[in-house]
Amino acid sequence: MNAALRRIVGAAAVLVTALVESPLVPAAAGAAEEVWLVSTREIPSCSPPAEARPRYWRLAAQGQWAAADRAAFLASDDAAVPTVFFLHGNRSDADDAVQTGWDVYQCLVEQAGGRPLRLVVWSWPADRIPGRLRPDVRIKAARSDAESRYLAEAIDAIRPGVPVCLVGYSFGTRTICGALTLLAGGEFAGHVLERRGTTPRAAMRAVLIAAAADDTALAPCGSGAGALGQVDRVLVTRNAADHALRWYRHMERWRGPAALGFRGPACAGEPDTKPTKIELVDLGCEVGRNHTWDGYLAAPAIRSRLAWYAFLQPMSDGPTPASVAQASEAGPSRPRRP
Repeated sequence: MNAALRRIVGAAAVLVTALVESPLVPAAAGAAEEVWLVSTREIPSCSPPAEARPRYWRLAAQGQWAAADRAAFLASDDAAVPTVFFLHGNRSDADDAVQTGWDVYQCLVEQAGGRPLRLVVWSWPADRIPGRLRPDVRIKAARSDAESRYLAEAIDAIRPGVPVCLVGYSFGTRTICGALTLLAGGEFAGHVLERRGTTPRAAMRAVLIAAAADDTALAPCGSGAGALGQVDRVLVTRNAADHALRWYRHMERWRGPAALGFRGPACAGEPDTKPTKIELVDLGCEVGRNHTWDGYLAAPAIRSRLAWYAFLQPMSDGPTPASVAQASEAGPSRPRRP
């Protein structure tokens, strides 16, 4: 067993223990079958082979983590059970990926009222690279872009009637935005989705937390052409105090676009952006300067909305179109660049 696989198996063991010991999740038959781990950590970052595919693990009812494949995952599709993908951020090893995914699972179970869900923890190679910060984030930005193809392929293969929610943190949101662009038939980071399904997909929703993606990632005026058309609602957090997101535009040696999670969505005034789809939540006061997963997930504005976006609460319990439009208009319609 190589080192990468040992790390993933070790991380899976952490989740198994948590599921067995947590009072929130009963150790009943079928309860653990809704938790999956999908990993691309063994796919080379540079020039990955065309046939490279993520690896799948499934948590069985007996509390054992078992290797599976995409066919087994797709066989578990159920239109009555929402599928929630969670994508972690940078500097997360295999253990961190599972732990943060478990945080999301706990939060959802607390609010689900017994409704079933299928959680997919998407684990990508985001381990910290020693040395200076800029090379690390530039490499991870490129890798998170490449992840978009794998994520889009995974979503596209799911039965169209299954509700899908995409929850991302930091660079994980960059992957989500890219996947949505690919699903819309666009090109992202040199990739296209060659075999898109022809049956219309059930509405998807997205939650973009501390988004380390360009502020145009959801707009036709930028890299996200068509992305917003793939979802019926998207939650975007904004925090102008987040020091990491403030630095985002200096990731390259020239001044690039601002971060979506720092300034909010650009081009919101364009007719095709459908601003009523975007709920913009300002977390500057609740979270402050720290770019930490725990800090963002602990924010009441996130915890109170997560289950609704995951299709675990009825429409009447969530934000109405009017409130979403008001939240979207609270931010700048077209931020100016210095």
